[in-house]
Amino acid sequence: LGTSYCIDEGINLMKCTKNPDPSFCAKEFVAMRECNRPQGPHLVLSSSPSSPPHYELRPEVKHLYNVDSTDLGSAVAPVRSKEQLDRVADSLKADLNLPGYGHIPYKWESLRPNPGA
Repeated sequence: LGTSYCIDEGINLMKCTKNPDPSFCAKEFVAMRECNRPQGPHLVLSSSPSSPPHYELRPEVKHLYNVDSTDLGSAVAPVRSKEQLDRVADSLKADLNLPGYGHIPYKWESLRPNPGA
C-alpha cells in the first residue's frame, strides 16, 4: 500500500518500555515520533560499521531546518563522570566571568551565613 501505520515502531517502543535500556528507550521514542509525521520521518537513525549510530535529517527535508549538515549527532550519550562535569562547570564559570561562584550542595545551604562550611 505504501502507507506506514507505525506498527513495528509501536511494538518496539512497547517492548523497550517493559525493560528499558540505559537510554530509557530514546531511540524507540524518536522512531515512533518520526514515523507519525504526515510526510514521513525527518530524522533517521544511521549507522556504519566504523561509527556509532547517529541521527541524520533526510536530505529532502533539510530546507525545513536551520542546519548546515544533515548529520545531527550521535544517538549514544557520552560517558559522564564527576571530573568531566567539573571541567565543564569550570569552563562555564570562566566564560561567564563568575570568579566567586562556589558549589552549594543544597538549596537551603545558601541561607546559611557561611554556605558549605
